[in-house]
Order: sequence, then structure tokens, then C-alpha cells
Amino acid sequence: MKNYKYLLKEAESPDAYIEEVGIEDEEVITGDYEKVFVGTHKVRWKLKGKGTLWVYYLESMVKESWEIEGDFHIFSVVKPENYTYLKREVRSKGKVRWGTLVLGESELYSHYSLEGELEERGIAFLKEETIRWESTLLHAQPHGKSYSHVRALLNKGSHAQIRGLIDIGPEASDTNSYLEQHVILLDEDSHAFTWPALRIKNNQVRASHSSSISKVPEDMIFYLQTRGLTPQEGISLLAKGYLESVMPSEKLWEKVIGKL
Repeated sequence: MKNYKYLLKEAESPDAYIEEVGIEDEEVITGDYEKVFVGTHKVRWKLKGKGTLWVYYLESMVKESWEIEGDFHIFSVVKPENYTYLKREVRSKGKVRWGTLVLGESELYSHYSLEGELEERGIAFLKEETIRWESTLLHAQPHGKSYSHVRALLNKGSHAQIRGLIDIGPEASDTNSYLEQHVILLDEDSHAFTWPALRIKNNQVRASHSSSISKVPEDMIFYLQTRGLTPQEGISLLAKGYLESVMPSEKLWEKVIGKL
């Protein structure tokens, strides 16, 4: 594991930090920023203002609490050496876009309490590995918006359990929320289960969900072959498109290739 530069730019006094992360990147935050370790494997984040933040998870267990106020784009990369357990409790006011990439054996539990907007996009690439991924989108206030889209590409006997819940309270009128879960099986030995769910206590809302578990569409592979691509190249092209929908992919693509 190497040390990389962790650069924080705040409104008044930019400071430089050193953290151990898996990929070199720059975080830019304008406003108030706080990251406090409150115990073994426990982290408290406070963000206020706007900006972009990259977070890397290499440990076996992380429990986080987030308080977010403003407009933020957060990228999370989960790349464990063996296994990662990640639990996030998020309270958000404003507009948050959250992209998560998983490259290994993991359990992820995210609970979002929302006043404003959330766009959650996640993708897992697994090879001989297992993942359990759960997201809860809780709306207790009116005029909320949320969108959660989690994908997984499974190879070499991998297994995925993906659960999602939209929970709209009685006071959360005029809320619009959508939940998607889609899994692609790259071999006969991989398996998956998806459980999208709705809990609605207000009639003046829009909420829906969709899910699918499928193999790579043969018609798509055939079409790509007519364009001179091999089936493996076609799968790689599909995977890269999924990754790019979640986060910038150039520095991460080489790590994804090994899972296909």
C-alpha cells in the first residue's frame, strides 16, 4: 500500500493531507469539511457547501455517519484485499450524487435520510466473489427526489444479493423516487437475487421500481460481432459503459478488466 496526496481546498485555507488510498486522486471541497475518526473503524463525515469527494475503502470493516448540506458529488471505491463490511448512515439536505464501485467480496448497507435530492449509482464487478448490497431511501419531508440504480456483473461462480427500499413517510407529499437493480451473469455458475420494495404512507407521491437478472443478450453480442468485435470485447465494451455511468473510468478500468 502506498501513500498518495490527499488535497483539500476549503473556502479560506487550503490544506494538504496524506492518506493511504488505492489510487491517486484530488478531492476539491469548497465550504466546511470535517472527517473525524470516532472509534475503531468508525468515521464521522460532515460536508457543507459544494464539491467532489473520492473515498477509498480498503479495510475489513467501516461504519460511517454522514451529515451533508449542499451540492456534492461523492465517489466511493470499494476494493478490499479480502473482504469489506461498509455501513453508511447518511443525513442529507441539498443535492447529492453518489457513485460506488465495488471490486471484491463485500457487504454494503446504506441508509439515506433525505431532505432534497439523491442520485445513487452503483456497480459491482465480481469474479469468484460474493456481495450483499442494501440501500434504503427514506423520505420524511415533502418535495423530495431520489434515484437508486445498482448493477452487478458476475463471473466465475459469483453470487449477489441486492435489496432496495423506498420508504416515504406520511408527511412526504410530492416526492418522486425510483429504484433499479440489474444483474448480468457472465457464466452458468453465477447466481443472484434482487429484492426491490416500496413502503408508501402518502398518496401524493410517485414511486416505482424495476429489477432484472439476465445473461448477456445474445442479439447484442451478435450485433457487436457484425462490427468486428469478439464476444469478450463486446462484454468489455458493455462493462466500460456501465462503469462510466457511475464514475470516471480511465484510472479504474484496468482493475475492472481482471474481473471479466
